[in-house]
Amino acid sequence: MKKLLLITIIIFAFILTGCEEGKPTNNPVVTQTPEATQAPASTQKPVAQEKYTDEQLVEMTIQYRNERGLYVPLNVEVDGEKDGVVAIHLYDIGEDATATTDWYYIDRATGKGTNILEETIDLNDHDYLKRDSTKEWVYDADYEKDVKEESYKTGYEEYFVKDIKAPFFNIASQDAENANFETKKVFNSALEVYKAGLEDKMSFVEECDYKTYQKGNTIAVIYTYGHGSTDVVYPDYYAYCFSTETGDRLTYEEIYTLAGFNENDLNEKVKKAITDYSKGVVPEDDDFDKYNNLSLDYYAKAVKEGTLQAFIDNDGELYIITKMHFPAGREEKFEILKIEK
Repeated sequence: MKKLLLITIIIFAFILTGCEEGKPTNNPVVTQTPEATQAPASTQKPVAQEKYTDEQLVEMTIQYRNERGLYVPLNVEVDGEKDGVVAIHLYDIGEDATATTDWYYIDRATGKGTNILEETIDLNDHDYLKRDSTKEWVYDADYEKDVKEESYKTGYEEYFVKDIKAPFFNIASQDAENANFETKKVFNSALEVYKAGLEDKMSFVEECDYKTYQKGNTIAVIYTYGHGSTDVVYPDYYAYCFSTETGDRLTYEEIYTLAGFNENDLNEKVKKAITDYSKGVVPEDDDFDKYNNLSLDYYAKAVKEGTLQAFIDNDGELYIITKMHFPAGREEKFEILKIEK
């Protein structure tokens, strides 16, 4: 009888304990993945974060807009979440109403999503200086060509409107906007010459195109525009060098420094390049020193005034665009000169 009572007590205690372990609790339930399994204190390693916190997403949103020069309102805050997508409200509070700048809908795990216009947003995109991340740093501008005919012939050659091109700088900076404005003016000027050629069959655009170079974080573009009617065509050149790290247009000093020159050795190298060119176009018995000095003086003046154009190519070689003087025909024209080290 005593043995039976003892067995009954043990069974009852076992059942009671099991019920106690299985009953609901108000404490939060933490579900751990295998990666987050606790290791012994002496060997435990930090657990990699899987999702962004609200605070991190807000900071990333502010940084994203600052980097792109976009307005950042006074209030940027998480305002809801559904299926792992966080709604971030960007707004200011006015006297009478709330002024919403934008809404971002961001996946908490990836940092990617869309804005209120359904444009793609990637808060981890550090290639932020591109206006359009799906395109190259420089591409053909899609400007309208409102002309009656796609081509026409002069007495010597056929010209096509498709050959008139302009570079578009896919860089989110004021310097790039200024460059796009300038190159569009050149493009429009070429288009007017083309339209005139359609009528008089004499005017023509010899060249309106560009070349792009890239060396590391430097993008260089040379835009060439030459037009005429009966005269020899001497093209104009427009050089642009941009940093893909800052979006800024580089100065001459920054350009020649990237090419491995310093101020002390550069002047002699440029003088040699200009003089060597002059020897090829100005006969020594035709007042060589006069025209060579005019070319040297122009370079010095352009450097002083900050108007000299220069660029580096894919190999990091330095080129300058400077005005050369000579006696025959047109007494001056711009030339691209390579500066040898």
